[in-house]
Amino acid sequence: MKIRAFFALLTAALAAGCQPHGPGMMYLDDLRMGSGMYGWWGWFCWIVVLGALALLVILAGRSGRAAPPAEKPLDIAARRYAAGEISREEFLEIKKALSGG
Repeated sequence: MKIRAFFALLTAALAAGCQPHGPGMMYLDDLRMGSGMYGWWGWFCWIVVLGALALLVILAGRSGRAAPPAEKPLDIAARRYAAGEISREEFLEIKKALSGG
């Protein structure tokens, strides 16, 4: 949802000012940094576009990571027994309860 809103805003910003001579028209003079307001505005727009692409790559990379597997209850009980937090009887009771018997 946030990504859609971000790209909608980006599209609106590009449509509003990054094409000073009309859609699809760009003069060679506009590519220079010193060509007045449009030259700086053009640089700003490119920075915004490249930043958006970088953000998209970062977000796409994060969403692909799998969460670490959750520890099973019996594994937790075994770890607590090994650490001496619970007695052997408590461990066996937990094991019996978890196995359904």
